[in-house]
Amino acid sequence: MLRLPQVAGAACAFVACVWLNQGPSTKNYDLLSQTLSLGGHPVLAIWRPLAFAYRRSQGEEMLYAVSNAVRGAPFDRDVLVRDRGRVSAGWARSPQADGKWHTPYDEVPFEYPAIFLPLLALSAWLAPSFQVFATLLGSILGALMVSSVVLAVSASSDLSADERSKRYWLAAAMFLAAGGTLVQRLDAVPTLFLALSLWAACRRKRFVFGLGVGLAAAAKILPILLLLPMMAADRAAWSKPSQVARALGGAVLGTILGLVAPMLALSRRGLGEFFAYHAERGLHVESTWGALLCLASTVRGASSRATLSYGSFNLDSQAACLVAKLATPTLALAVLVLSIWLWRSLPETRSAPSAEAITEGGLAALLAIYLLAKTFSPQYMTWAIPFAVRVLPRRIISILFVVAMAISQSYLRGFYDQVTDARPLGVAALILRLGVLGAMAGVVLRDLGRRHRAQLPQATTLNADAHGGFP
Repeated sequence: MLRLPQVAGAACAFVACVWLNQGPSTKNYDLLSQTLSLGGHPVLAIWRPLAFAYRRSQGEEMLYAVSNAVRGAPFDRDVLVRDRGRVSAGWARSPQADGKWHTPYDEVPFEYPAIFLPLLALSAWLAPSFQVFATLLGSILGALMVSSVVLAVSASSDLSADERSKRYWLAAAMFLAAGGTLVQRLDAVPTLFLALSLWAACRRKRFVFGLGVGLAAAAKILPILLLLPMMAADRAAWSKPSQVARALGGAVLGTILGLVAPMLALSRRGLGEFFAYHAERGLHVESTWGALLCLASTVRGASSRATLSYGSFNLDSQAACLVAKLATPTLALAVLVLSIWLWRSLPETRSAPSAEAITEGGLAALLAIYLLAKTFSPQYMTWAIPFAVRVLPRRIISILFVVAMAISQSYLRGFYDQVTDARPLGVAALILRLGVLGAMAGVVLRDLGRRHRAQLPQATTLNADAHGGFP
């Protein structure tokens, strides 16, 4: 029974759409705590730890406030100030709650791309309260995560029912490790598009592959870095210029449709403000660079407390500002080197693509983002779930990934102030996660190297046979 894909898929959907989506708002959680302090029902006492673990996030409150501001409904202005922290003066503007439409990016500042607006507008329009909004939006995002896993599993048509079932169970475990961030942030949207690109790459549907990467980039920008490594992992698929053109055309079209065109249509200044907002963000305390700087400060006995600005907790020291400027070009260079290495190292497979190589190539690019970007929010790890599900035969990769997500969930819900204040427990959690992700990257790169060495003799033999043997 447990090996049936339908059962495993249903369990996966339950975890994503129901279990992770049970949390109350902060206000309702405080009421629950007050009720229990006065001797509430035993069932509520049993539920309280889960309510704490999955309570709704401030980010969801911000999304609800922006959605209501756009449609002219009453909204909490303090939420926008609290969640964004220090920002430039232009982000302080907000409309009146007059029941009229207020243009996003023009009248209502918004730090997310326009590709998310239909989802937010629908959820806010259907919801009479924040609790309903958050639960409805979480259910949709959970369904998108399940769909991304289905796409990843179906990327190879030769998996048995037992193998498909194992991957759905693994996805459910990864969902649990990711925790509430899986359905409380909007990252399920780029995850779905990355899963589409993985499915298309494994089936050599070149335009759809590019389109998936482009749409993912339209949602979160950084996923564009997966384009070259995933192409390089299947060199035979790009032997003709027309094949490359289809992928690049799909990527450009996806980016234009999801990001550029709608934002320019809504506001002339919206696109520029969006990029300026994220460019002005400092060095995220949870990034590799931030963790290392915090560790250095802790060893010296100095303080390196992060401050809330541009929607995240960032370090403001001179060293942090310098590293923040260097992080993005360093990341781009690392992904370029990875792509060249994959192109030159992996053998061509003309008859059928190597789904494993493509998957690990994309996973390697994601790990580069996690380890080198100036911002590394824990929800970014949801992007890798479709890729990690596919590499199940290499269980060490899956185990390390689950551990990394579990560490993030533990400090987010248990002691995030220790992280933002760069206290020993918080710094230790960041360094531990960094070590786990580094080990995961090492395993992925070693696997890709072994794939080259294992197939090299075979490729040499085939080449000799094609030419009637070596002279």
